[in-house]
Formats: sequence, structure tokens, C-alpha cells
Amino acid sequence: MDLRQYLQVFWRRKVVIASTILLGAVVAGLFQQTVRPTFSATTELLLLPRDPSERVSESPGGPFDLQRYVSAQVSVLQSRETAQVAAAMLPGVEPEQVLAAVTAKEDAASDIVFVTATDPSAQRAAQIANAVAEGYIATRRESDVQSLRNAAQEIGIQLDALSVRLDELRRQAATQDAAVAADLEAANLQFTSLYGRQQDLLIDSTLKRGEARVIEPAIPPLTPDGTSLPVAIALGALLGAMVGLAFAYVRDQFDDRLRSTEEVEQLTGLPVLTEIPVDARLSDRDVLASDAAPMGAVAEAFRSLRTGVSFLGVDEPIRRVLVTSAVPGEGKTFVATHFAAACAQAGFRTVLVSADLRRPRLESYFHLDEALPGLTHVLSVPRAVAAADAEPASVDQVRTALERAIQPTGTADLFVVPSGPCPPNPAEMLASPRMADILLLLEQSFDLVVLDTSPVVPVADALALAPTVGNVLLVTSHRTSRRREVQYMTRAVGRTNARVLGLAVNRASKGRGATKGYGTEAVAHVEAEAPAPQLGLQDGQRQPAAEPARSVPRVAENGSSAASLSDPEGLVVVGRHVAPSTDSLNTQSQVGWPAVPVQKHKPRGATIEATQLDPQARPTRAP
Repeated sequence: MDLRQYLQVFWRRKVVIASTILLGAVVAGLFQQTVRPTFSATTELLLLPRDPSERVSESPGGPFDLQRYVSAQVSVLQSRETAQVAAAMLPGVEPEQVLAAVTAKEDAASDIVFVTATDPSAQRAAQIANAVAEGYIATRRESDVQSLRNAAQEIGIQLDALSVRLDELRRQAATQDAAVAADLEAANLQFTSLYGRQQDLLIDSTLKRGEARVIEPAIPPLTPDGTSLPVAIALGALLGAMVGLAFAYVRDQFDDRLRSTEEVEQLTGLPVLTEIPVDARLSDRDVLASDAAPMGAVAEAFRSLRTGVSFLGVDEPIRRVLVTSAVPGEGKTFVATHFAAACAQAGFRTVLVSADLRRPRLESYFHLDEALPGLTHVLSVPRAVAAADAEPASVDQVRTALERAIQPTGTADLFVVPSGPCPPNPAEMLASPRMADILLLLEQSFDLVVLDTSPVVPVADALALAPTVGNVLLVTSHRTSRRREVQYMTRAVGRTNARVLGLAVNRASKGRGATKGYGTEAVAHVEAEAPAPQLGLQDGQRQPAAEPARSVPRVAENGSSAASLSDPEGLVVVGRHVAPSTDSLNTQSQVGWPAVPVQKHKPRGATIEATQLDPQARPTRAP
């Protein structure tokens, strides 16, 4: 997936992403409001091990590990003894509160220890931090002083014993004994040394300050710990956005619905002949786009479809088109109806066959009575078995039944063959030789035969009929068609050896010019009120239109053929038939269509005059 595809995914899931962003911001804001704010105050304590200003005696020799000393003092700062001393300095504070509130952290680059206290009260947090630092210093001082005093007392005991010995040696010195005199001198030196050591210890005990001092006392903080409310809301929104984007991506990976024309083309490998947008004015089934909005986007989309199919028939005229989709609800009947109407408005004599014999929907567009004869009545006519040609009586029966089934519509040159009652074996009936006979008879009197069939995935009716028709138009729908179903439809239709003309994308999203028509509503109203051109209704003469339009060539078939979707001899236009110039064709060219009474829409149950099919009425051109 490239960046554009990622952006499309996120845009499709914009509601989910926006919801998660909003939810994250709200939850973060509420959490920030419900959490009790706390304040942290820090005291900076400088450790002074073996401080010479705290002793008059020489420092003890031997190795000294400063790092271990600092780590040990950090533990002392967080000990219960220090907490008890600090709590004693703070009225109403228990040692457990001090232990829970205080943390100590050493600075690896120096002998500084940071004592931090956290409390809901900014004032009390500063008091606890300072009290712990002062309590630590006081504890260290008392401990050192007590150690020095204990050492002095031990020396005092030694001095008392030595004093007794000196008294005894002085009494013995009167004998003038040299040995006694030497012992007395040594005892006096020892007494003097011990006495000096005792005095040094006592002096050191008065100089002790705890080998530490506060270099930066804690002050009450002005702001609470953690993030502020705006920052918390922003972080919550950011977290919500991350969750929403992740959910959108994962959800899109599991969602196999086709949402863009590019996805459809890439999945099927087939060209998209048109993109049909959504138009609220066509919500009713009995409204055609050419009537409701002749200059709208939907009408233009079907004109584009008509033009695309016409160009596909340049080499071989397209006389039959089967319209199907993968599953119900993708708009195959809608596409078949409007495609046939667009071709009829261009002057092509078109018949629309309701070949969906399971759930027919075509009749609702034209308010046809369900009791009218339909395709199943014609398919029920017995077929003669012959080695070469069918018996004339059988053909006449089919032709008579077909004449009764063909119903005119309110659109010039557009006729409908209803489905009739639903049979128990629709697939077998559509694949029967009788269906091929019906299509041949329809081709003799119509330029184009459009068949609306059942969807491909649930039933095999369309697959059974596709080889007989020869040309298939597939219909997909944005946000409805699924990848697996469309893939199955494409492969299944491909195995029938029928020609797949392309795809008509229904309910197309915005893009590739499938959203807006070209023109104004004023022009649309004028065109809607103008009478439709009459083709083949007066002596087989095609009346020229008043406005020029683009043309496509016509392919003649042995000098005598019905007008198809391409015409190199005459001038069949996309919008109307225009009389060709005298330089290329005889201006009096005639087409021998049988006369057909054209009526507007009839309500259900109304009597409609049957269409007459003339087996000799294939269109011919005058030399």
C-alpha cells in the first residue's frame, strides 16, 4: 500500500478515528480531574566523609571506597531511623508517612544526594524533605559523637588503671632501683599519650556536624507533579489517534468490500466502462435518470456506458448484452434498465428482457402487471425437433407468444419483455434451445437485446445463459461488492467463454468524473420537455435530429442488417440519429421496421396492445 491508499483507508474510517481521538481526550481529561494532585520538593545534601574540619586528630588510614560510602548513606537516608527522627520534627506526621513519601538518589558525578519528598501538600512536601535531611545529619552527628565518647571512655578506663600503676611505681622508686625507674618513665609516657588521645576524642566529639550539610533546602513547589490538564488532554487525544489509526488499518484489512474503481480494475483485470454515482432523485424504482435528471451525472454515466459498448462493437456489432452482478443488491436491474433506455434514446430499437426468473425486479420500473405474458410463457412453447430447420408452425407459435410478451414503454424505441411466472427450473429453461430461438427472433426486429439476469454467486442462471447471449456486462457496487464474490463472478463468467465487455460500477464514490453532469438544470428542463425523436414509425423513415452529435461507424451484414451499436455506412450518434451527408450515403436510405404502437407507462392491470413481430421485417437499406 502506498501513501495514497493509506490516506484513503484513514479517510474511510474517519468517524472511528475521530471517535477514538475524542474518547481519548475525554478520558484523559476526566482522569486528570479525578486524580489527586501531588507535589514534590527536593533537598540537595552534600556528603563530607572524613571531613578534616570535624576532627583535630589525624584521619584513620587505610583504603576508602567513596562510591560504597555514598550508596550506604542513601540507604541510611531512606531508613526507618531517619524517618523517625524526621517525623519527630514534624507535628502530625507519622514515620510511615515519611517512609512512603521520601526517595533518595545519588549523583554519580559528585557526592551530592537528592532527597525528594512527595505529598498532596506542597508545604508539607518541602517540610518532609528538609526534615529528612536534617534528621539524617543529626543522626550522623549523634552517632559519631557517641562513638567518640565511647572511645574516650575506654581510654579513661585505661588511664585509671595506669594511674594506679603509676602510684605503685612511685612508691617503689624510693628504693633507687633502676628497673623501677625505667618502668615508671614508660608508664608516664603511656599515660601522657592516652590522656592526649582521650582529649582529642573529646574535642572531636564537639566538632562533629554529621559529615554532611544541606546545600539547597527544599522549597514548596508551585505546580503539581505530572502533566497539566491541557497536556493530559493532548496526550489522550494522541493516544486515541494512534489506537484509531491502528484499528482503522486492521479493520480495513479484514473488510473485503470494494471501495474504489481502482480496486475493482486491479482485482478483476477488466475495464470499467462507467461509474454511476448515487442520485437521491432516483430512489423510486419507476423513475428513469433520463426523465428525472436528463443532464445529471447518472444519465451521463449511462451515456458513457452506451458509448463504451458501442466502441467495443466496432469490429463486430453488439446485438445482445447480458447484465449480471455477483450478489443481489448491487444494482444490476438498475443498470440494465438505464442502459437500455440510454440506447433507445440514441435511436437504437432496444428490447429489455427480464431474464431473472427467480426474483424479477424489472417490471417495477415500468408498472407492468404481473399477470401479463412474459418470457416463461414463450419458453414454455414446445420446440420441434428437426435435423435442420425448425418447423414453421413451431416458429410461428414462438413468434406469436413473443409478440404477446413484448410490452412498449414510455420511452421511444424501448420495449420490455417481462419475466412471467417464476418456473421451478429457471437455469434449465434459460439454457434451452428455445431461449436461443427467442434471441434470434428478437434480433430480427430490434437493434439491441438487453437481458437482466440473476446474480452469479447464489445461482447459475446467468452462467447458463451467458454462452447463448455472448456479451456480458458485469455490475459491481462500491461499499457493497466484496472481493471474493467479485473474483468468483469474474472467473465463473470467464469460464463460459462469453465475452465480458467490462464493468459498470454502481454507487461510485467521488472520483474520475463520475459525480457531476455537464450543463445546467435549465437546459435539462428544456431537453426533458422536448419530444423524443420518432424512429421507424412513419414509412420506415429515420427523421434527422435538429442538433449535431458525435457518430460511430456502422457495420453492414451482407448488405442487410438491423442497426447495431456501430455503423460505418450511416451515422449513428451517441445522442440522436443524424441523417448522413449525401457525399457518403443516399439521403433517402430506409429501414424496414414494423410499425409498433408506443405508449406511456401504464398502471398495473392496464391492457397494452401487443407488439407485432414480422419475420421478414429485418432492416434493409436502399441502394
